[in-house]
Amino acid sequence: MKTKILTIFVAIVAVALAANAQSTTMHQTYQAGNPAFTPPSHSVVWAAIVFESPDEFYGTEEAVRMAENVLLFQRDVGGWQKNTDMSVVLSESDKEKLIANKSNSDDVTFDNEATFMEMQYLAKVYNKTGDERFKQAFLKGLNYIFEAQYEIGGWPQVYPNLMSTNYTARITYNDGVTINALTILKKIVERDEMYAFVDDPALIERSREALNRGIDVVLKTQIRQNGVLTGWCGQHCEITLEPRPARLWELVSICGLESAGIAMFLMSFENPTPEMRQAIDAVVEWYERVKVTGFRLENLVGENGRPDRRLVEDPNAPPLWARFYDLETNIPFFAAHRDGIKVSTFEELAQGSRAGYHFYVHSPQEMLDMYKEYVKK
Repeated sequence: MKTKILTIFVAIVAVALAANAQSTTMHQTYQAGNPAFTPPSHSVVWAAIVFESPDEFYGTEEAVRMAENVLLFQRDVGGWQKNTDMSVVLSESDKEKLIANKSNSDDVTFDNEATFMEMQYLAKVYNKTGDERFKQAFLKGLNYIFEAQYEIGGWPQVYPNLMSTNYTARITYNDGVTINALTILKKIVERDEMYAFVDDPALIERSREALNRGIDVVLKTQIRQNGVLTGWCGQHCEITLEPRPARLWELVSICGLESAGIAMFLMSFENPTPEMRQAIDAVVEWYERVKVTGFRLENLVGENGRPDRRLVEDPNAPPLWARFYDLETNIPFFAAHRDGIKVSTFEELAQGSRAGYHFYVHSPQEMLDMYKEYVKK
């Protein structure tokens, strides 16, 4: 059985490594012409291990070795840095450097699912091994979630290195930051099997209080157009709750990707409140209004040999949604990576911008499918 488990595990990692290699090749192809591209991390390997490994794997010696890495990478504040492959084999020198760096909190973050992935992994390994070290590290991460939450209810992308003028300090829905935090808290409160070891009544109650504050800010930040509820921006001001921009090309908008994740979280409750039901119904109606039909997004290689994307007419294509919609008109817009200049059509973007960012997505369809089951309850 152990051999079979490890064989499956190796296959998972091999797929992840192949994906990472493809990403590296893409980066090398047009790094020079696209400043928005950054060197790909090895976090894709780590994500595959956390989310796709068979359940039996988390009780193996190899899983424990990686969990011990997670302990070393955890900072004193309780969280982790992003884009890091925790599965690597560490030398004694590596371990010494990680221990020496534990007090550094400058790059501790929730971005790119950092901290959330590590907490899930520790929970899975603890549930298989009962090793108290992993439970305590998870609880330290949980305390980090508590400490990072704004009093008003949301979470910044980075904590505690908050810079008031930087978008990373805003209440963040981008990359699922606030929703990932709320999901862990919800599962603790609901006594989900994965987090059943969090059995201290005081921690459960604190999780409930943080969850309720988080839901409250989610409902308060839903954007209204002439009194009609729509979706959410990727970031909202932690004081006024107004929509806020992020990177140059991520302007203030109603976000076609993040809003779907928020809706799915709200639908995950067995007995949503009337306010939650209103928010869900409204955002679904908004998605139906703004979907793009009759086109597909096609990946291709441009005449210069570099990756490109184009919208191609196709009456049979499934619906698409833009990442960014105007707050007042619901018209999709786009912004260049280099200068953040807003344009009205995808074709107006430079080639590197078209290929280097997902300005159109299909994934909200999953939310709409979930809604069909939700309304049957």
